[in-house]
Amino acid sequence: MSGIRSTVDIVMERTKNLTLSDEEKQKLRLDECRKKCISLVSRYLAQIIDATAVRSQLEQDRQECPEMESVFRQELIRAVDPFTEKQSLAAGLKDILNIDTAPYMEIISSFESSLGRLLGEEKEKALAALKQQGVSGSALLPNVEGTPRWKDERAKLTASLWEELSRL
Repeated sequence: MSGIRSTVDIVMERTKNLTLSDEEKQKLRLDECRKKCISLVSRYLAQIIDATAVRSQLEQDRQECPEMESVFRQELIRAVDPFTEKQSLAAGLKDILNIDTAPYMEIISSFESSLGRLLGEEKEKALAALKQQGVSGSALLPNVEGTPRWKDERAKLTASLWEELSRL
């Protein structure tokens, strides 16, 4: 029976001479920090924990990960749909991180107006295309939001919004 070794023994034997570089350790630490932040954001948005609890958890974890607040801000921005949940984003930024939300809300409002303008243009194009096909009428409402082109345009606009919000 001494010839049979466990998987753990084999793995330990093969990895005993391996070490992590400082860069790899930093990356692992940031990944762990990001996972904690994702968990905090999801629990906060689900209203399982309140802003005070999140703030105290961020304070505790700051010793392990000094970038904890900036990572939390990034994950909060990623988790919230700025078009439908902008109040959740504003509350999280203000109540947890004590960040002035005015620049964030200004950017979101600008993108909302861009999105509305783009939607109007797409509807006009769809109506013109239907009119060329001989379909017209006052009750005609094209469903632009279901088209692949609109979904692509909205995804591009949303991605640029997240990028701009992350830069703040």
